[in-house]
Amino acid sequence: MSSTVARAIAAVIAREGVSDVFGVMGHGNLTWLPYLDDHDVQFHMARHEGNAIVMADGYARVSGDVAVCTVTQGPGLGNSFTGLVTAQRARSPIVMLAGAVNQGHQAIAQARHHARERLPRAEARRFERGTRRRRSS
Repeated sequence: MSSTVARAIAAVIAREGVSDVFGVMGHGNLTWLPYLDDHDVQFHMARHEGNAIVMADGYARVSGDVAVCTVTQGPGLGNSFTGLVTAQRARSPIVMLAGAVNQGHQAIAQARHHARERLPRAEARRFERGTRRRRSS
């Protein structure tokens, strides 16, 4: 992400009147989090994505202000899902920002998946024999 985009994300957050952002630092948000300091927006770091969304939800419920929560990509967003649903059911005003997966990383993961599917037949037979023995015992 370019510094121009990172600065713009921080500026939009500040322009919307957000004073506090909750989250977990990671690859998807490390570029724009430092720019929050330029706008006097405080970042509250959590140790887990589930905790971050609960913090944001509590802040939104108590203050009535919009809460911003940021998590890492992939599993980070998944870990916050239950809290997001809870916040939605409570009608808490929350904006979730999560990183995007780089296309290159997707290609590597896909190649690894295909490599696992193409195990040599001998290895596949060994695995099959081993599980058969275990089931019959």
